[in-house]
Amino acid sequence: MKKFVIIFLLLIYPILLAHSQTTSYYLVMKELQVISATKEPVSYDSIPRFVKIITREEIDKWQAQNLFELLKHLPEFYVYRSQIFLKAIGAFGVKQSYFSEKVQVFIDGVPLTDPSNGSSFSTNQNISLNNVKRVEIVYGPMTSLYGVNSCLAVINLITYNAEDVKNLKVGTVVNTDFSNDSYFIKSFKKGKLSGIFSLNYREDRGPHEFYVDWTGRSSNLSAYFKHLTYYLRLKHDSGFYLNFYGVDRDNNFPLNIVGIIVNDKSYTRRKAFINRFGYKRDIGKLHFDVYTYFNWFYIKRGYNICLVDICSQFFLDSLYAVEERAIRNPGIGTFITYNTSFGKISGGTDLNVVQLYKTNLSANFIPSSLSFDISKIKVIPFQKLPSSDILMDRVSRTIISPYLQYQFIKKTYSFLLNFRLDKLNDVGNAKTASFSFRYKLSDIWTFKLNTGRAVRAPSFEEMYIKNNPILQGNRNLDFEKVDSFMPSVEYRGETLSGSLLIYLNRFKDMIYKQTLVAGTQQWKNYEHPVLVKGIIFSLRKRLSNFEIYGGFNKVFSITDIEDTIFLSYPDWKLNGGISYEEEKFSWDINFEGYSRIKKGNIKEVPGYGLVNFSFLLKPKSSLKLAFKVNNLLDKKVIYPFYKTLAPSNLEGMIGEGRNLWVGLEVSF
Repeated sequence: MKKFVIIFLLLIYPILLAHSQTTSYYLVMKELQVISATKEPVSYDSIPRFVKIITREEIDKWQAQNLFELLKHLPEFYVYRSQIFLKAIGAFGVKQSYFSEKVQVFIDGVPLTDPSNGSSFSTNQNISLNNVKRVEIVYGPMTSLYGVNSCLAVINLITYNAEDVKNLKVGTVVNTDFSNDSYFIKSFKKGKLSGIFSLNYREDRGPHEFYVDWTGRSSNLSAYFKHLTYYLRLKHDSGFYLNFYGVDRDNNFPLNIVGIIVNDKSYTRRKAFINRFGYKRDIGKLHFDVYTYFNWFYIKRGYNICLVDICSQFFLDSLYAVEERAIRNPGIGTFITYNTSFGKISGGTDLNVVQLYKTNLSANFIPSSLSFDISKIKVIPFQKLPSSDILMDRVSRTIISPYLQYQFIKKTYSFLLNFRLDKLNDVGNAKTASFSFRYKLSDIWTFKLNTGRAVRAPSFEEMYIKNNPILQGNRNLDFEKVDSFMPSVEYRGETLSGSLLIYLNRFKDMIYKQTLVAGTQQWKNYEHPVLVKGIIFSLRKRLSNFEIYGGFNKVFSITDIEDTIFLSYPDWKLNGGISYEEEKFSWDINFEGYSRIKKGNIKEVPGYGLVNFSFLLKPKSSLKLAFKVNNLLDKKVIYPFYKTLAPSNLEGMIGEGRNLWVGLEVSF
């Protein structure tokens, strides 16, 4: 991989130095109005927060079908998969759990978070980008504006509106593993009402590959994931609007939750209905937005925890359980902005109610009797268990959150102040604040500073799990706090741009799994601070129709923390590539490089590098033909495993080998 990096740098060095025709470099960026940094449009050049914009052109260049595929190209994010093939992300040196709860995702300002676990990615493992015209990523502590769990970054998907899609757009892609991704986008307008509807259907079919688990059992296996996502945006000229986002997804796992080959009875079914109905209006210097919502989340999962050959010794086919939960999430909120001669004052209040109103468990064993010695497990006929034996009681959480924002913008400098109070009936109160400052050193150089505190609220799963001798809940958990200090420098020329960001994140009361005795863990707040320090560097050079780009993330140090793989993160990650674009076609070849991973209670993961290639043909404005090869050199992709659960020989992750995608998009 080092040889590839050296060759890559040698190739781009003379191009960076070469004389090129002076062309405007991303003038669109300079004129762009960014929404996510302040909850209202602000010019990109004036924002004091560190913001990264991914345009539709870049999404098409990489042919990223969903958010996971996009974040792989950004060095500050680490996309990985668990042993049961669930995808997750880490950021800024922190791997997190598979819930990825420290990074929050929004669609047109509406959070996609499952309020029971604080995760946007458990709601939808395929956050489609087919209807997205740009992605706005705001870095740093954002709890003071967006609420709990917005700790490391906020990702806002800005979708097409009725003016962007004239009538109808349809597309499909399929790969050599028979995975496929299809979408449909339709705009409409009738009188004063306009809207757009999009639908995405995706199937991920892992190839039938030979697999050996950590116990030595082997099998040809394949995972299967199905995602149906639909999104409706309505807007009336009077100011009323409606956003409705729905998810229906199925996962079938060939492994159990600790990575052992079982049978095909393990599955998860999830549904989510997320909405916002509101009214916006401008009256002179006053702008206000009043909204309400009633979200609903549902999960049903079955899991077999018994190995077939061992169960048969006790005349069992399986130790099998089916869990069912439903959550309703009503709420109301306001956001008001007033322009004054001395700056802009904004603020609002959110009332968010989370009710776990349905929780059932059916099983052929008593969960509290679980043991590595199967003879001690209390086996019963498969039946619905009484409330005393289920894994989680019905619980409710109410969050009241007043917040205030002050922004002052001048041509050469600007700053933001944010304050917020989050009152949770079951955890307590959290006060957060942030300060962001921008100073224009020259026409092309800008200095920014972002600092403040963010908090993560413990989830229902971390607090209220019971009757589980393997992982116990903890009702006494406190907020996880993150104090951040992020200075940065940005350079924006006509054909060259770059940035350098230093991050120092200090975690206090970090929520992790503490091992009590062998085979038993409990969620705890870590008693010592955890400090993560690192640097992110990015560079882009435009040369006529070519663009050379690269990014690098280096984690300098992480404080040790016991019994966790949350910090099992690459010491460095490198991204880079070369792209070429003309009116009728474009191509891109890019590289992902990952250092080895040694930190945490894991088996050491070797470093690796991946090369990807994509080609886009546009014979006419209404037609696109796509071709993409992931992992062109068919390198092994390996993710962290607990030492006790890792196979003796770490093999490449199934489904991450070389694969080819071909696609078609037609606009009418």
